[in-house]
Amino acid sequence: MNRNNLYLYWRETGPLLWSCAERQPTSGLIDRDAVAAFVGDRHLTVVLPCRHITRYEVKLTARSDHHIRASLPYAVEEDLASEAEQNHFAYRRTSKGIHAAVISHDAMQDYLQQIQTLNLRPEVLLPEACLLSGDEQGLILRDEGFFIQLSGGSEEALGGRFEVLSACLQLYLNRQQDEYVCELPIWDLRQTNRETIPALYEQARIRPVYQGDPQSVERTFAHLLQNRPNNLTINLLQGQYDQSGALLSHLWRTYQYVIYLGLLVFAIGLSSLWLRTDALKQEHRHLTQQAEQIYRSVFPKAKHVEDPKIQMQQQLQRMQDHAAARASDFVAMLANVGTVLQRYGKGKIDRMTFQKGKLRIDLLVDSQHDIDQITKQLRQLPEIAVRRGPIRRSDALYRTNIEMTVRSQ
Repeated sequence: MNRNNLYLYWRETGPLLWSCAERQPTSGLIDRDAVAAFVGDRHLTVVLPCRHITRYEVKLTARSDHHIRASLPYAVEEDLASEAEQNHFAYRRTSKGIHAAVISHDAMQDYLQQIQTLNLRPEVLLPEACLLSGDEQGLILRDEGFFIQLSGGSEEALGGRFEVLSACLQLYLNRQQDEYVCELPIWDLRQTNRETIPALYEQARIRPVYQGDPQSVERTFAHLLQNRPNNLTINLLQGQYDQSGALLSHLWRTYQYVIYLGLLVFAIGLSSLWLRTDALKQEHRHLTQQAEQIYRSVFPKAKHVEDPKIQMQQQLQRMQDHAAARASDFVAMLANVGTVLQRYGKGKIDRMTFQKGKLRIDLLVDSQHDIDQITKQLRQLPEIAVRRGPIRRSDALYRTNIEMTVRSQ
């Protein structure tokens, strides 16, 4: 932590948890009516619970901030619970792509209103998901609920109330690669409800490992911040919520007459270029309309078209990903089916088709008993759902078809 940084863990009621680094890390609780004077002129970061915030990891070909902001909503549009226009998107660049945090405008404005009521002007609004590194597993307990990061990666984090903690812990166990007891790091930031949570001990394969001081909320918060990787920060104060505009307003009031004179000189120069650029603008507008028409003709169900080139690239990438997933299903299913046919050693595959996740095999065998045995062994495969068609006799052989799909998890 920077020595001039002050961190507040947000709660809607009651005192606020704070931590800062001066000569040594300090932390404590502060009443809401005294927090503004306590913050003073220090760099303020407010940590928001992830109850209303969702994280995504997105691969974008866009390079500039303008293109990222224009294309990011459509890259995650299918996963949103509401229309893209109803949400605020913040992001940071990484070596692998874009890490994004999404919060509804209503929730964002509600948080800002509550924070401003206390006369606070934070420079950073930090989702609590950023307190854990991207490759770290952990559970943060707080009065309003919990936040759990199941494994490395930004898409594997969940937040909610304690009623669904058991299900999240079971999901955490399902992600583990072995059957041994798993140690789960836990940061307990609860201030009022300090009793043990039964869900942590109901899972036989989970051993809770408390970080910091489990008896001291303040020291646990300071410990969590000290180990936080700074390169994972996603500041929600971006775009329309960027509060750095206050500094620009101050500079404008101070130097407005100098700026007016400079703008006048600049406007005179621009006026001579306007006529020459107008034709180029019209041509650009015409080409953009053509690109949008092409995009809508290829993807008629598209709701919004902001940047046809970038959206076309995203749609093609999504189609390639879906095709790769279908190919993976086909290879896995064929491997399972081939093992059964090879082990049984009877039957001739007359025809094989794979369409929309369904593998169909037309068999030609010597007897109806052979068909029954092959079908029986296929139905013993745990990952494959099997449906057999009617059996027909063709000369001295028996013919049938077997349809197989991968069982949904």
